[in-house]
Amino acid sequence: MASVRKRIGPLVKTLLATLIVAAVGWHFYRLLGQPQLWQGELTLRGQWLFPAALLYLAAHAVWAVFGRQAMERVGDPVGPRVWLRAYFLSQFGKYVPGKAWVILLRIAILRGISQRRATVGLASTYETLIAMAAGAAVGVVLLPWVGVGQRLFVGQEIFFVGMALLPLGLPLLNRWLVRIARKYQEPNAPPFPTLPLSLILRGLVQAVFGWLLLGVSLWLTLYGMTSMVPEWKLSLLLQCTGIVSLAYVAGFAALVTPGGAGVRELLLQQLLATMLRDRYASAQAEALSAAIALALRLLWTLAELLAAALLYRWGRTSR
Repeated sequence: MASVRKRIGPLVKTLLATLIVAAVGWHFYRLLGQPQLWQGELTLRGQWLFPAALLYLAAHAVWAVFGRQAMERVGDPVGPRVWLRAYFLSQFGKYVPGKAWVILLRIAILRGISQRRATVGLASTYETLIAMAAGAAVGVVLLPWVGVGQRLFVGQEIFFVGMALLPLGLPLLNRWLVRIARKYQEPNAPPFPTLPLSLILRGLVQAVFGWLLLGVSLWLTLYGMTSMVPEWKLSLLLQCTGIVSLAYVAGFAALVTPGGAGVRELLLQQLLATMLRDRYASAQAEALSAAIALALRLLWTLAELLAAALLYRWGRTSR
């Protein structure tokens, strides 16, 4: 029975991911085919899109800093360039359903540099969970600025609130893992690493700053994709930050889809359409929001590819 489940499980997940991506793709195809999209509002302005890509990389660099701090705390320090290289190269593991390949790739990249695989796995797990938990918290706090009604978030509040409260359970989770690990450790093995609550709280603050950078990235992308006149308003920045936080966390939670593909774009499109209806007609807002959501995925992916290509050689050094 277990062997049959192991064979069927991946097939079911692959089929489910394919159906989700196909359904969202058809939805975007219909929106992008509307003539309202091509009536002079859709533009490409590099002076806005280029810094938007850089801010995406800056946000991930902020999150990566916490992972390195965690490695130092457990007595397994790694150089900044080496850690950034492992971080950005391992990010492509998220395009494999399940998200676990990010951690596995990072362990493989740091083999021979890090003293223990367990510390890399622990630091990477905490880094990811804290970043997503902070994103959920930011999204929940900024819901009044996001401007959505109960229609969109009925039944989803529990999920985002639960993700936002995740850091409170991390110390308990760590103790539970330590107890399990002790049962399988050899008598002379070093103790399993732990992270103090103070470091977790500091990581949350750093992660929030990273989400603000992603909010600015979306903000700049709006101006890079439309003819909107730049508005330097705090409310608009908070709105963009809330939108990108909710969409990104929802995509992360969709474990069956590679990189949250489809789920992130769908929620991002709906939230952007709600915001753009204040400036455009409903059909045009829907079409523009679809184009922006897809462009943001492409822009961020190209930025990751460029960073990984540069760091592949630049960060390649011994401990």
